Amino acid sequence: MKTIHLLAGTLFSELEYARMLELELIGRGYRVLRQEGGDCAAILLVFDRISSAEAEALAGSANNRGVPVLCCACERTDPLPSGMIFLERPFDLLRFCDFVSVITDKGKSEAQRRRGLTDDIAIDRERKLVTCRGEKIGLTAREYELLLYLDDHRGAPVTREEAIRDVWEFGYAGNTNVVDVYIRYLRKKLDERFDARFIVTVRGRGYMLR
Repeated sequence: MKTIHLLAGTLFSELEYARMLELELIGRGYRVLRQEGGDCAAILLVFDRISSAEAEALAGSANNRGVPVLCCACERTDPLPSGMIFLERPFDLLRFCDFVSVITDKGKSEAQRRRGLTDDIAIDRERKLVTCRGEKIGLTAREYELLLYLDDHRGAPVTREEAIRDVWEFGYAGNTNVVDVYIRYLRKKLDERFDARFIVTVRGRGYMLR
C-alpha cells in the first residue's frame, strides 16, 4: 500500500477539499497520512493560496529527495520551487486520481510529461495537437516547440537565453528578441483569444506558462 502525505491549511475550504481528496485516494487503495515523516509515494499540499516559501517549508526536503510534491490551490502567489507540480483547483477528481496513479507508479517526470489534468491548455504530444478549453489551436512548428518548452518548465520561469539555446538551438549571440516575438504569437492565439493569462512575464527572469 502506497502512502501519501496530505498537508492542508487551516481554513475550512482547505480542510474540506483535503478531506474530499483523502476519501478519493483511500478509495483507490492509498494510505493517507495527515503529517509528513518517513517514506511516502508523494506529498499533496492543499491550500487556497500557496507561495513558493510556504511550499518549500512544507515539502522542500521531500522534493529535494525526489519525492513528488503536488500543490493543489486556487491560486499561487509566485513560482513554486523547481520540481513541484501545481494543480489548480477545482479539478475533476477521477482524472486527479489517475494523475496520482501515474506519478506514484512511474515518477514525477512521466507525470509532468503527461500533464493536462487541470490546465485549460492540453497538449497531445503524440499527435502534436494543442487544444485550449476544448478548442483546437493551430500553431506553427516553432510556436509548438516553444509552448512545449514552457510546459516542460512549469513552476519556473524560462529565460530568453534558455529558449534560444534549447528551442532554437542557437548559441547566445546577444539578440533574443525572436523569443519575445514568438511569445506574442502564442499570446495572441491563447491569451487574447480566450481572454486569459496563460503565459505570464516574470520580471527580470523570463516567461512562464501558468
